[in-house]
Amino acid sequence: MVYVIIVLNVIIIFQLIGIRMSIPERDYVEEALSRDEKQRKQKQWQQKNRWKS
Repeated sequence: MVYVIIVLNVIIIFQLIGIRMSIPERDYVEEALSRDEKQRKQKQWQQKNRWKS
């Protein structure tokens, strides 16, 4: 019974470490998505201006 509790604690600790490691990755992904959104809007704006001229 004690071994089961120890194993569960180890699994929980590794999951917490994994969550903590994934937070910077999530920030990086959000930053990349916002950058892609800005670039796409800029391209759309350039295309609109190209049609006007």
